[in-house]
Amino acid sequence: MADETLDETLATLVGQAKDKCQITWEDEATDRRFEDEIVPTAIVVLSFKIGIPGDADFNFASPGLEHDLFLNYCYYAWHNATDDFEQNYANSLAQARRIWEVKGAQEEEATA
Repeated sequence: MADETLDETLATLVGQAKDKCQITWEDEATDRRFEDEIVPTAIVVLSFKIGIPGDADFNFASPGLEHDLFLNYCYYAWHNATDDFEQNYANSLAQARRIWEVKGAQEEEATA
């Protein structure tokens, strides 16, 4: 059941990323690039840059700052420009990181 949910989430994220990049055609190579490269890399890179813990129950498909960053990272990745992403989104990345730092501190206080 957990694998099914993970597959659905990945499919949702791939669809959202392709929409952001205005991909309107069906192509196996394009699908594979989004499914195997762009989306998984975006999840890992942004989780690290934002500071989302590995055990956090979080989904980039949910609306919010993280979702916006995810879509924009995928857009930059599609255009082979991820080196520009961090510079252009430094403020948003910093804001998202502060949000996750506060969440972490609140969780620590709640368990203490």
